[in-house]
Amino acid sequence: MSDFDRFCAGTALLLGAVLLVFGAFVAVRWSMLLGMYPALVGWGIIQAVRVSWNAPLPEEPPVPVDEAAFSLTAPTLLAELVEVDGCTRLRVWCDHCDEDHYHGPAPGHREAHCTDAGSPYWRDGYNLAVD
Repeated sequence: MSDFDRFCAGTALLLGAVLLVFGAFVAVRWSMLLGMYPALVGWGIIQAVRVSWNAPLPEEPPVPVDEAAFSLTAPTLLAELVEVDGCTRLRVWCDHCDEDHYHGPAPGHREAHCTDAGSPYWRDGYNLAVD
């Protein structure tokens, strides 16, 4: 766990303990039924913190980082970095539309900018590789 995770878990543990004690106080002082709800919420928070604190960290990310931004079913098109109105964009030539489409500057999977539903890119989009 990172330091931030430990901080959040500690804060949640404190909140869970406060709710548990408050629920017990309300149950003893006024009504068992009213005290049961905050006590159950507090107990649930404490159990969630206990389980997550003892959970083993994964060895590797579930999806390889290199493949996370690419679709395995979409084709890959070659794009080039260009400046458009002072912003860096990726320009890709679309064989279907016979025109350029512009996307953000990072390579990876994109939704097609084709306006024709008959485009081969309409359903799955395409992956952009920088030239």
